[in-house]
Amino acid sequence: MFGIASRTLVGTDGQEGVFSGGTDIRGTVLAGGREFILSGGIGISATLAGNDADPATFAAEIVTSGGRVSRTVVSSGGVLVVSAGGLAVSTTVNSTGIGFNRHALALSGGTASSTTINSGGQEGIFAGGTNIGATVSSGGGLFVHSGLASTVKVLSGGLVSGGTAVLRNVVTALNGGIVSNLSVSSGGGVVVSSGGIASGSTILSGGTELIASGGTDLGVTSVASGGLLETLIGGTAILSGTVVISGTLFASGARSLIDIVGGATVTGGGIAKIANGILNIEGSGDNQNVVFQSAGTGTLEISDALGNTSAFGGTVSGFGQNVHQFINLTGVHFVSGVGKV
Repeated sequence: MFGIASRTLVGTDGQEGVFSGGTDIRGTVLAGGREFILSGGIGISATLAGNDADPATFAAEIVTSGGRVSRTVVSSGGVLVVSAGGLAVSTTVNSTGIGFNRHALALSGGTASSTTINSGGQEGIFAGGTNIGATVSSGGGLFVHSGLASTVKVLSGGLVSGGTAVLRNVVTALNGGIVSNLSVSSGGGVVVSSGGIASGSTILSGGTELIASGGTDLGVTSVASGGLLETLIGGTAILSGTVVISGTLFASGARSLIDIVGGATVTGGGIAKIANGILNIEGSGDNQNVVFQSAGTGTLEISDALGNTSAFGGTVSGFGQNVHQFINLTGVHFVSGVGKV
């Protein structure tokens, strides 16, 4: 098709090609149908609705290099595939998809912006793919296999998960939203807001994860030199297992907590800074150096105890710059009448 078409219907085994200069408006692709948006072609407000029980009968819109679609609605049994050089704007994903790694929106080298992933919807980003400005609602999922995601909002019940993906700009987990296994690159960031949860983050040099009031990080994997994990007012980060910290942990906000739990092993020689929050070290083999900030009112808790005197192997500096800083030796036993510990 080279001209303008409106309300086309592509049924079982049917195919439609939109070529350079062509525009398809409000088309519908049914089970077993295929719509190809080729270089220079445009698709507007298509609806994809196939049969999600049979991969052979899904409804597909395929955007090749130079093609562009906007406001596509991917319903049950539908799939939108955006190849390298293709662009999808303002897509609404209501389906898990079938056939292409079970993602209803599959960025196979292509680019999507302003995507909304609703309950039951899934998007997959593969090698070379980029998503900018997605919103993941309750029951929706964004899976970053080897591409990039930027400026993503994860609402209550939503999920962003990303193997070895490198995230740029900001991914925000709002109340009830979950981000897991993300790798945060230079200039990138994860913000975990009230009720949000982050788990398994890898923070690379120049990357930042901020835990705001009511937000929780359930286990960062590593913080590289130049990377930062910071708890703002009321935020909580819990470190467990084996964690490599070559960068900075920062308990900056009042009532915030960085808790290195019992059984955790922290290596890497990084720095832990305390401003107005609490740093609690229960794990063994923690060799970070702790630095109190001059105007801070924070607390360092160390759980060295009889039979476990190796929980903390670093140094402490900056303590005592004001009367509101504390070191709490929670596991140290004092013996009456003995003049030293």
